[in-house]
Amino acid sequence: MFQPERFSINHGKYSAAVEVISVAGQTIYRVVFSNNMQMLILTRATNSNAGRFWTSVPEGRQELAEEVGALIESNIRQKA
Repeated sequence: MFQPERFSINHGKYSAAVEVISVAGQTIYRVVFSNNMQMLILTRATNSNAGRFWTSVPEGRQELAEEVGALIESNIRQKA
């Protein structure tokens, strides 16, 4: 059985567990915060100018998605 990748990030005063999941050829990130903040699901999307950005699923938590997405991206680049 496939085991998703997991790692931790720090968001402000709190840590968060990140689970990397591949669904139908798309990578999504499930973020569970150490405080009582609601879990966040995010992914990378492409805008009309072919620019990539982080977005929450479902939409509505864009600011948090961009903040946490940047932390995830930094973690991924450190591993490369």
